[in-house]
Parts: sequence; structure tokens; C-alpha cells
Amino acid sequence: MVTFRNPIDSIASWHKYPSRGELQSDVSFYIRFYSAVIDKIHKIVLMDFDYFTKDINYIKDKVSNGFNLTAIQDVTDSQVKEAMLLNNKEINLPRNNNEELNPVKLLLQDLPDFARCIDLHRELKTL
Repeated sequence: MVTFRNPIDSIASWHKYPSRGELQSDVSFYIRFYSAVIDKIHKIVLMDFDYFTKDINYIKDKVSNGFNLTAIQDVTDSQVKEAMLLNNKEINLPRNNNEELNPVKLLLQDLPDFARCIDLHRELKTL
């Protein structure tokens, strides 16, 4: 399973945490990664980040259809949240801070390769 996210939010977030590298390198990584995903789409179950982060039924449907499982349909939203708390995953997730991300987003839009990221995202949305 691979989640995909709009490139401006994805790259800006990645750039602040955990990359902290060169912004152009982060753009290149997005392009390489999602190009490879598209090339191997027959082996991958895609999940749109916008739904993945908000809709437990979307996740259940993707997992059960992608892996031919039915038991996941019995899992509730509260059970998922409880499991995340038990595993301390919630405290390990990076938090997006718009004050930090907005300047990065402005820089991203000026990079020539960024247009390719947008094209890849559009293509992923159609798969």
C-alpha cells in the first residue's frame, strides 16, 4: 500500500521533517518515488492521503479489496485510535506548522521540476 498526497503539502512537510535537505532534492525524490509507483501500479494499492487521514471506511475498503481481507471491516475507528495510542505512534508523528511550511511552499512553486510533481499527482488520482 502506498499513500499519495498533493505535492505541495507532501514535499513541504517532508522537507521540514525528516529531510531537512535541499528542496530540489526533495522534489526529485517525489518524482522518482511516484514515477516508480506508477510503473509498478499493478503491484500496488494506492490510498489518497486526503481520504486516508479522514475516513476509516476508505482505509477498510482499500485494505480489504487490496489484500482480499474481510476481517478488517469489523475494526472500529475507536479501536484504531486506541491501537495508535498504545503503540505511542501519535507522539512520533510530525506536526505540520503552517508558519514553517508556507515559505517552503512558496519556494516549491518556483522550482522548474515542481510541475512534474503536479502532473504525477494528477495521474495518481486517475489510477
